[in-house]
Amino acid sequence: MPHTPRQYLRALLLKLGIGSEASYRLNLHEIRSNDIFLCSYPKSGNTWLRFILAYLISNRIDITPRNIDEIVPDVYMAVDKANALPSPRILKTHHALLGDYPKTIYIVRDVRDVMLSYYHYQIALGAFKGSFTSFIDAADTLHPFGTWSEHVARALEFAQKHPERILLLRYEDLIEQPETEVKKLAAFIGSKLSHSITEAISLSEFGRLKELEAQHGSSFSDKSGKQFFRSGKSGQALSELSSNDNQLLLTRHHEMMKALRYL
Repeated sequence: MPHTPRQYLRALLLKLGIGSEASYRLNLHEIRSNDIFLCSYPKSGNTWLRFILAYLISNRIDITPRNIDEIVPDVYMAVDKANALPSPRILKTHHALLGDYPKTIYIVRDVRDVMLSYYHYQIALGAFKGSFTSFIDAADTLHPFGTWSEHVARALEFAQKHPERILLLRYEDLIEQPETEVKKLAAFIGSKLSHSITEAISLSEFGRLKELEAQHGSSFSDKSGKQFFRSGKSGQALSELSSNDNQLLLTRHHEMMKALRYL
């Protein structure tokens, strides 16, 4: 719902067919023809991939959680930086408005690991109190992005219709074969690389990012007193979830988990 004069104007223009839903919902002045959006369901590896992208397109080596928005802005936390950034831009979002995005890098992660990570994230922020089982029901009320299955289904459907406009990456593949996946990433963005693929991977190593956050802090640590980068492991949920919780997630997301080779 609009709250400012600018938002009311943008909502009116949208009703008149002027502008895009994405620019309105993300509060962007415009969607530029060479914009690339980094999109995912929350807690799917989006932030880690931002650092890899930042090192691919920027010659800076001082990138931290404090200044990453200067290179690959989060449209929710740093929309002013996003609007001021010269083209070509890579912008982080969780809204799967893929039809409005010129090109999309979409990263997906096993819903079991996603939910476990999201649970710890919301607990740390004090936004949720309760068991993991109760969180499974509450998770989709904490954001406007739909369920995990709805979100990834949009990406799969869009990829079938417009394969040239979307790169679909699995978090697990990025961990297991980073050079192969980052080569795909570099080819998709099509920019001259500022760091080599090997350098970008090394500079974005998870342990290094944890150390940088410990040294410099982050907006998340400011709010929670804890680190955003927790473990980053793949398959951790399999050993931590109860059989009942695991089965509940399997029942709800079986179709998309199978389509994405998680089953």
